[in-house]
Amino acid sequence: MLRHVGRGALFCALVGFSLALVGCAQNDAANNLAISGRSVGLTNAFPGVVELFVPGNRLCSGAIVSRFVVMTAGHCADQPGEFQVTTTQGTFVTEEEFDTGCTDVSCTNDLAFVVFDEPIAVEGQDQIFSIGGQVNQGDLVNVVGWGCTSTVTLAGTGQERAGTNTVAFINGFVNLLTPKSTVDNSSESSSTDTMSAKVRVMGDATAAGTCFGDSGAPLLKQNGNSYVVVATVHAGGDYDSNTYLSEFINDTTSSNMAWMQQINSEQNLQIVGL
Repeated sequence: MLRHVGRGALFCALVGFSLALVGCAQNDAANNLAISGRSVGLTNAFPGVVELFVPGNRLCSGAIVSRFVVMTAGHCADQPGEFQVTTTQGTFVTEEEFDTGCTDVSCTNDLAFVVFDEPIAVEGQDQIFSIGGQVNQGDLVNVVGWGCTSTVTLAGTGQERAGTNTVAFINGFVNLLTPKSTVDNSSESSSTDTMSAKVRVMGDATAAGTCFGDSGAPLLKQNGNSYVVVATVHAGGDYDSNTYLSEFINDTTSSNMAWMQQINSEQNLQIVGL
């Protein structure tokens, strides 16, 4: 399998934004909390979006794109070891993955395929997504993931949430913007908070965003009666004092499609849409 050849810092300043890769949430049962005081959009409507436990006792998210494959962010696969996923078919473990070898915040191809040796999904039951199509500024998209529901406390992981947003701009990445909003929740109020307002991560039905643990989750665009994966959660952070930025790898670029098609062909992964 392909292995990473370099590691970037988890935090960096990029054209005025304060960004961090949003995978790598610790697999901590204490974070698996019910969140009060906000609408987090809990759902079970997307069985093809899965919680992915990755080496290092960390949590990411992913999209089932083949009977044998979960697509996720490359920085979720930056350590060797076991990957575990639970689907409608059961719990599965593997050590096999293929990634692009680029995990820095500036990388526009931070992608990986986690490969299982037995079927983890059933065709024809809305468990497997197709990759492809096009994504443009202004498109209505669905954000679905298993990461935290608060960028302040990092609580709420392990619950599938969904919301919608529109693509704000594309600059090598696909970007969504979420207004920060004050939350009446004493557990999230602290004089030491550096943010003057709290983000409704994955909660506002019309301006959903991402949080730690969402890395690798798909950005979905509706195509008729189904959804296709057009981008993959990469990073997030402050856009300005009033707005939170969610940054996605654009899966539909020619270079990313070429890499995915090559791995799919060489390894016979049977990925839908490639």
